Amino acid sequence: MQKPKATLYISYDGMTDPLGQSQVLPYLFGLAGAGYSIILVSAEKEENFRQHQASIAALIREKGGERLQWEPLRYHKRPPVLSTLWDIGAMYRQVQRLLKRYDVQLLHCRSYISALIGLRVKRRFGIPFLFDMRGFWVEERVEGGLWKLENPLYRQVYRFFKQKEREFFKEAAAVVSLTEAGKAIIRENRWTSAPIEVIPCCADLDFFSYERVSETDKAAARQTLGVQAGDRIVSYLGSLGTWYMLDEMLDFFAVLLAAHPRYTFLFITKDDPRQVYSAARQKGIDPTKIKVVAASRQEVPVLACLSDFSVFFIRPSFSKQASSPTKHAELLGLGIPVFCNAGVGDTDAVTRAVHPGLLIPALDSETFSQSIARLPEILAMPRESLRLVAQEQYSLTEGVEKYKTLYHALLKRI
Repeated sequence: MQKPKATLYISYDGMTDPLGQSQVLPYLFGLAGAGYSIILVSAEKEENFRQHQASIAALIREKGGERLQWEPLRYHKRPPVLSTLWDIGAMYRQVQRLLKRYDVQLLHCRSYISALIGLRVKRRFGIPFLFDMRGFWVEERVEGGLWKLENPLYRQVYRFFKQKEREFFKEAAAVVSLTEAGKAIIRENRWTSAPIEVIPCCADLDFFSYERVSETDKAAARQTLGVQAGDRIVSYLGSLGTWYMLDEMLDFFAVLLAAHPRYTFLFITKDDPRQVYSAARQKGIDPTKIKVVAASRQEVPVLACLSDFSVFFIRPSFSKQASSPTKHAELLGLGIPVFCNAGVGDTDAVTRAVHPGLLIPALDSETFSQSIARLPEILAMPRESLRLVAQEQYSLTEGVEKYKTLYHALLKRI
């Protein structure tokens, strides 16, 4: 009996994580809808899987139909390094089992851990793999302080992955970069002769649309938050992890308050609120001017639309040239102007296309004051013009089309 043909998608990010729900599943739903049969292998964090497995499985059945099959495995966090090795082994064994049941014609490997498996399968079985790199992961680990190279263990891990990175680029059938800046670095260093497609972190612009948010919804949200009539809001959306510059964003807010004292800073994040309030107190900012709220994906559009504008600062570095902040796509889709710093991926170019005054070249009080002085002209921009930039740069529909074109080209070779 002939085995059914399929593409095997391998992700070390879980589908019960917010990242998987925004940056993996929507693309796979689009590909499945276009007729591609896909088997999805993912590593799921225990608590997230316990809470969301049923709803995600139902969503995959609804949106993916018979063409998208989910094979979740458990993710292990501890002990460092050894837990990852365990997970890699488990995922490889699962892939071997699936190869016995399906005629896998393409391996789609999301980031470096998955590419380890893809490279091994490619070498053993001759199945081509797509290296969907998601950024310069090895350098991110070092620059973010997660791999301290003075530690002999992490130094060895770093060397291992730098060697593997060279092999991924050399042997991949194609590469996906999140940014044009990342693609340029790859080409300049001649790391690969394979095709490189640029597909940024896109957003579902049907979901992230101001047309879905009513004034009644916003009024109810303001009341729940305790925001007074006449008060204005600046927002921050997302996690406050390794790369986001909380202190500098609060410095920006302090300068904003000096010029416009009716503003409140709304953090839409699932991170510990105490970290935000503690940092604000150290800056001498009145804690009543800070609101921190954990929101589900469904709640984000309404909360974000309470703000006149949003802000994010990301620590610039070599690895961040290959980064594409999802929040930028989502906020622009909602018609919200976004202040951000220079030096991160293609964000500079996109931000200038919205309004040059939104790009902050230096993170100091004088530059903040100059940027804030341009608020009236920035806030006068029609929401439609901001959303148009999102549609041109970050459309999920366009992202899916690029993957479809790539799949078609790669599978046609077989």
